[in-house]
Amino acid sequence: HVESLEKEWTTDNGTLACTVKLAYPVFEGDTEGEKNINAFFKEWADDKLDYYENDKDSIVNIALQYQTELETEQNSTQEDSTLPPVPPSEEDFSVGGVTVRGSVISVFMESYSYEGGAHGMPGRANYLFDKTTGKETTLASLISISEEELNQKVRGLFQEQVKGNTEGFFEDAEETLNNKKDFIDNYYFSEDGVVFYATPYEIAPYAAGYTEVTVPFEELGL
Repeated sequence: HVESLEKEWTTDNGTLACTVKLAYPVFEGDTEGEKNINAFFKEWADDKLDYYENDKDSIVNIALQYQTELETEQNSTQEDSTLPPVPPSEEDFSVGGVTVRGSVISVFMESYSYEGGAHGMPGRANYLFDKTTGKETTLASLISISEEELNQKVRGLFQEQVKGNTEGFFEDAEETLNNKKDFIDNYYFSEDGVVFYATPYEIAPYAAGYTEVTVPFEELGL
């Protein structure tokens, strides 16, 4: 099941500055692997909260500082405020999916961060675990082809999309793909295979969202 927690931070005067929502998976079995994965995500949530509270560059502390400065200006005798009012910041994490492939459990996490402006930014992360031990593993250690071969395979699939829809991508999308060598960093598991993606603004406008291609598990030796 999915466990979630929500926390709000307000200024000393009670102005809402930031809201954080953290959702993460909880496995209900009692195997060593499941217990260790549960411990991993409990620590993940605790570390997130610690970061929000104590890091001066966290979205929470930046929002608190801004809203506090805005309150100070609004309460002063100054006629024109130099700080425009902005809505509260927010950061949300959700479970995008859990996939089991052989001896591997994949947990796909999605996020959304808003710090003012026209829109926020989505985020993604994928965690791989050995099903028996619950220890983290990497995609590079699991696949049967080299990273260079993986880059060639995934690049070709992306280039097919770009050539088939040139108006939906940036003019330099093909050049960006030709220079890209870190496809293995942006992926998640689905029922059909490993989904590799380009982030918003990377090869297409924000409105296009993530651009995705799927490589069947068998082609990667999974």
